Amino acid sequence: MLSRSHLPAEAWAAFARCFCARLTLRECAEECGVSPKTAWFMRVRACEALRGEVTVFTTGPEDAVEADEAFPPESFSGNHSRNPGFEPWRAPRRRGGGARERDTLLTVVGSDGSADVLVSSSATVAADARGRLARLAHRGTRVACEMSSSLGTAAGALGLEVARSYSGEHALNALNAVHSALKHFIARFRGVASRRMQRYMWWFCRQASYRGAGGSRAATSALLSILAVGRYRTTRRALFREEYAVEARVAVRVARTSKKG
Repeated sequence: MLSRSHLPAEAWAAFARCFCARLTLRECAEECGVSPKTAWFMRVRACEALRGEVTVFTTGPEDAVEADEAFPPESFSGNHSRNPGFEPWRAPRRRGGGARERDTLLTVVGSDGSADVLVSSSATVAADARGRLARLAHRGTRVACEMSSSLGTAAGALGLEVARSYSGEHALNALNAVHSALKHFIARFRGVASRRMQRYMWWFCRQASYRGAGGSRAATSALLSILAVGRYRTTRRALFREEYAVEARVAVRVARTSKKG
């Protein structure tokens, strides 16, 4: 990836330190000597390079995993106060929002604390949950989840043992810890656009493997190695054409309406 970049290696080295410290875009821009827009593009490229480096854990027939969803509110790209032509798909809200106005983060935590987070939507959550568990869990794996979890329903459909949480029974301590860390991770950026959320989840899952003493130095060194040989799939033009989950929901409704007609 660095061989195709017009920026010097020193700028990427400074960016790697900022990236691992989770600095804001303006702070990254000042440290690297670039514009905030360039700092954002460097961050997107780094997140995509991490995609192939995220360790996907697997489970055995006697293992147990914890699975549940998190529901951060939908967010749109850009500074809307400076873009008078921006037109959202919904009316502005002061706080919260309905279930259809939230992203769905399907989270599975292994017995060793490894986490896997997939961004989904209300239109595809059932299929995404089945596909994710089919990839991570084997027959005989025990899945602990909340009462109304889509992942629990998917686990039952796959023939896995499901342990629903009842009033503190089968407490999901590891999963709750991951969701708490995830909440603080996202809050640092004061809003992550829904269509970019999966990239930040790759970043979050990769960062979790460098906790402890010397974690920051190890993470910076590893990131520089990844950037040197890493690849990205999304071109600049395709990056700006990425769809929001709400657009996928509209497409599903249109398809259903056409079938009825």
